[in-house]
Amino acid sequence: MKNQTKEKKAYQAVIFDLDGTLLNTLEDLKDSVNYALRMYHKKERSLEEVRNFVGNGVEKLVQRALMPDQDEKTFTEVFAVFKAYYEEHCNDKTCLYPGIAELLTSLQKKGIKTAIVSNKMQEGVDVLYHLYFEKYLKVAIGASEGIRKKPAPDTAREALRLLQVSEKDALYVGDSDVDIATARNAGMDCVSVTWGFRTVEELQAAGAAAMINRPEELLALIETSGKETEMEREMETAAPVKWLSKFPENREITVSVPGSKSITNRAFLLAALSQGTCHLKGVLFSDDSRGFLDCLIKLGFNIEINEKKKEVIIEGTGGRIPDRKASINVRSAGTAARFLTVMLAMAGGDYELTASPQMCKRPMEPLLSLLEACGITFEFHGEEGHFPFDLHSDGIHQKEVRIDTKISSQFASALLMCAAMKKDGLAVILEGDRSEGAYIKMTLAMMRQFGIEVEREGRKCIVSGNASFGVPVYEIEPDVSGACYFYAMAPLLRTSVIVNGVHENSIQGDIAFLSVLSKMRCKMEDTEKGICVDGRLLSAYPGQTLSMKDFSDQTMTMAAIAPFAASETRICDIEHIRYQESDRMKAIITELNRMGVSCEEIPEEKGILIRPVSEDGIRETEVETYEDHRMAMAFSLIGLKTGKIGIRNPGCCRKTFENYFELIEELQENNHAGSAEQ
Repeated sequence: MKNQTKEKKAYQAVIFDLDGTLLNTLEDLKDSVNYALRMYHKKERSLEEVRNFVGNGVEKLVQRALMPDQDEKTFTEVFAVFKAYYEEHCNDKTCLYPGIAELLTSLQKKGIKTAIVSNKMQEGVDVLYHLYFEKYLKVAIGASEGIRKKPAPDTAREALRLLQVSEKDALYVGDSDVDIATARNAGMDCVSVTWGFRTVEELQAAGAAAMINRPEELLALIETSGKETEMEREMETAAPVKWLSKFPENREITVSVPGSKSITNRAFLLAALSQGTCHLKGVLFSDDSRGFLDCLIKLGFNIEINEKKKEVIIEGTGGRIPDRKASINVRSAGTAARFLTVMLAMAGGDYELTASPQMCKRPMEPLLSLLEACGITFEFHGEEGHFPFDLHSDGIHQKEVRIDTKISSQFASALLMCAAMKKDGLAVILEGDRSEGAYIKMTLAMMRQFGIEVEREGRKCIVSGNASFGVPVYEIEPDVSGACYFYAMAPLLRTSVIVNGVHENSIQGDIAFLSVLSKMRCKMEDTEKGICVDGRLLSAYPGQTLSMKDFSDQTMTMAAIAPFAASETRICDIEHIRYQESDRMKAIITELNRMGVSCEEIPEEKGILIRPVSEDGIRETEVETYEDHRMAMAFSLIGLKTGKIGIRNPGCCRKTFENYFELIEELQENNHAGSAEQ
């Protein structure tokens, strides 16, 4: 496969993080923290705990070390003791990591400018600069008045200004998720080091584009001759490509898919808020759901997990959060991000919420603005209205709130479910054109299944409070969103498809996609096993003009089968998909046109137009997935049709459907039998 030509780049500067990247400061930080804790008879912390606490400055380090028994007065006193002790003992055990002195010397000889940026206060950075770095570099930036701490880009931008180098000509090197986010916010390429305070797995989860294991490897990634650099080649090949073989037509497929992501995440929340133990069956285990469970565990909930059986047992606390001070990471899970933010705001307490770089780009502002109007305060670590942030709350006391559903119905779902936490209940008024959406209907249906009393009067939903609710066992449906990729094979590959356990009475909104396949002249039957969609007798299928507002997760699936229809397809009312895991409208238009399909935006219809093309008209293409799981799975269908498509970063499917591509391979290997079971 031919590589696409990339713009050539020569890095003129390298900006380094300090702690965990150049200096091993962990032992001195641990000793200083524990000295301060001992002075106030608080629990001392292990080296591993301190390793997990660092990254956002020493104030956050001390706050995290004090959790959960922290109040403002105690923090102020303990922090003062820590600061004074650390100023005297910051160099007792601190040392350069092996190979750092040699690296800095080599960069200096090559004429590459270097700088340090840190979340330490400027005076602390100055001390370490004079001890270790004065002979190698001239710029060392710490936190000070007017310069926000990382992951805000201020320190990096100040370093760039002093070095007189643009962000495009500089490389950022750090050891943590905070550094990855800082580089992104500053518009810089980033290399993550594996010898610091974060594990390889944590760096990968944070979206690390490139990693090095030893300082000398950085030199191999940097080239100043104006040729394509090793760094660029590393970036270009960092994401693997999954090429899809052409799938034979006229087959019978029976397949099983994981549990519904939407139902799983709602069930986690409702079970945690309910009274007593809830046994969840058919649970989806994925990056998102594991992240949600991890957050609940860090909030103090008792949870038993059995991935093999796809079961989770949650001990509900009747609307109370066990730990009123905690730090959680929602990773890339938009559902967990929205649901847990509202739950913590409703319960009250002091919390730190962080997320992956991808989630930090997604909008939270409409929800956060509403919560601020309810008296909740936020301290943003970077861009306002986005993760990460600190949340401080003494509960929500309003009797009525309004939420706009335009950008995401998850905002409304979060408020509706968490309204049951309030003793006097809450009226939620839904505004915007998605107030009647399928996901809100799903939320209301599940609330009633868990025993929550909720009445709907037009746009107003009245949730009763102060009532004990819960169910001992809850069965989670198979994921209709995931099933639709297989059902789409029916017209596309003239195939018969059954997805086990998916039936017409599903509460999931994406079941509406099957009615679209019916309009494409596929035969439909709800069998004992599950719905069967049969396209084997089709010679062609017509294009469609349709609104996908209520099942927009299938927009990309529709976009994948539309090019092979007999007429053009117009997908309308999908403007809100710009604000999801990626700008999905832009992603569809860009990638279809790259492979030879005419696709354009139709602003007046808030949608896109896709014109048909012959199979021969598809160009061999590596599809960029934009770290979006649905982009990867939907556009794999074009590969199965043509054999000309590679999917970059197929691992992004772990977000909701971990073994999707393995399942596809099984179907291809066993196409004579036509079945694949999980």
